[in-house]
Parts: sequence; structure tokens; C-alpha cells
Amino acid sequence: MNIEHADDLTAKYRRFRLDEAEAHRERTLDTVIVPGLLQIPEYAAAIAHARQPLERSPGWTKHAGAERRERQASLDREPEPLHLHTLVHEGALRTIIGGAEIMTAQLEHLLDMAERPNITIQVVPFDHGAHGAMTGPWFLLSFPEDDEADAAYTESMTGMDNVGAPDDVARLAQVWQKIAETAPCPERSADMIMSIRKEVRPR
Repeated sequence: MNIEHADDLTAKYRRFRLDEAEAHRERTLDTVIVPGLLQIPEYAAAIAHARQPLERSPGWTKHAGAERRERQASLDREPEPLHLHTLVHEGALRTIIGGAEIMTAQLEHLLDMAERPNITIQVVPFDHGAHGAMTGPWFLLSFPEDDEADAAYTESMTGMDNVGAPDDVARLAQVWQKIAETAPCPERSADMIMSIRKEVRPR
């Protein structure tokens, strides 16, 4: 796979991108920001601008939106698009990134993407207890080959890390599944996103 702007990416993030491109299913938990596969370019650029002191490339802010679009192509690939099931904390949806206009467009984009058959979005509300306070983001990748184990990645302010131990990957998957089982259903989650969108709509 040829990754655009690869020289601007860390080795760990490039490895994640390669694994993600080969996966047929991705499960995520995002507690701070909207997941990258569902970000609009303006939202991605605003995040890149805020992270600028941590980026290895001084020009990365200009490329952030394009990098997100390249990742997101996996959701439309033929013949088998990537299946995404994401758990997004309510706090990530209420944090205004890039201003009210960009945030409104981002929330509307989530609602549009949730209509796709290969995308499932669940919102983890503030009152979800300890499960709602789990750290993130996490990425769990499953591959088409029956004999290939799942891969897991965690992300922090300093970059992406591969979870190498199979037992740790399994434990992350168990916690993710528990949150998915107890979080509001996709339909109720869409109602929550619509409600938040009305609150942040620019006047």
C-alpha cells in the first residue's frame, strides 16, 4: 500500500495504517475526539493545528485533512468495505474543535455516516459510569484470514503504540465488548448526536 505523505508519519503510525488497510473490521473507543475514520477535513486540520508542537513535520497541518480522506477510502473500497464499529464518548462530541461551524458540520457528518450499512456508531454518555471514563483511543483490527490474530493499538499525545501481547489484545476486546453491550443503541445514539448538534449550531 502506498501511503500519501508517508514521510510525515511516524513509523508506528505507518504500521497502524498498513494494518488498518488490510483489516476487514475495526472497533474503536474514542473518549476525547471524533474517530479519525469519521473526521471531516476541517476538523482534522484543527486537531493537527493544536498538536503542532508534537508533530514531526512542520507542514503536517496542511496534510492532515488529506491523510484522513486517504484513510477513509477504506470505508468505500470494493468489493468489501471496512466495517467500522465505533464507541464515542459524549465528551468528544461536546468538545468544540475548530469552532461551532466546523463542529456542527462534523456532527452532521457523523449522522450521515451512521446511515451506512458498514458503519455503527454508539455514544457513551457521561452517566455511563466507569466504562465511560476508560482511557482511549483504542483500535481493534480484525483481518479476513481465519488464522490471523486481531491487532490492537492505543494512542496517546505522543503517538500510536501497538499492543503486542495477545492476552492484552484479548482483554482490550473484552472491555470494548462490555461497553458496546451497555452503551445506548445506534438509534438512540443518533438521537443524542442530533441533540448535541442543535446545541452547538452557530447562531
